[in-house]
Amino acid sequence: MTKTLVEEYVEDPTHMRLYQQERVIYEVTELIESVLREERVGRAGLAKRLGRSRGWVTQLLDGEANKTIRTVADVLAVLGWEFRVAACRGLSRKPRLAEER
Repeated sequence: MTKTLVEEYVEDPTHMRLYQQERVIYEVTELIESVLREERVGRAGLAKRLGRSRGWVTQLLDGEANKTIRTVADVLAVLGWEFRVAACRGLSRKPRLAEER
């Protein structure tokens, strides 16, 4: 069976780490965008709730910014949401929530 380009790329441990970093940044950005849509809050509204500029929010959500756990938790908190974290071993295993350990 032929491997995809991504499968070949992530065979290298350094590449796998970079891939995982980018995947998490993308997923967290999409999570925040999804919550904003569900709560019907725009970027200007989020900026106001956070006491930040709209430009800061735009940079946060452009997908390139390094989002700290503290920042993500703060963004979700002002939207009335709680940030939860899960981890899984490999790509085919079921995620484990922190409270399951």
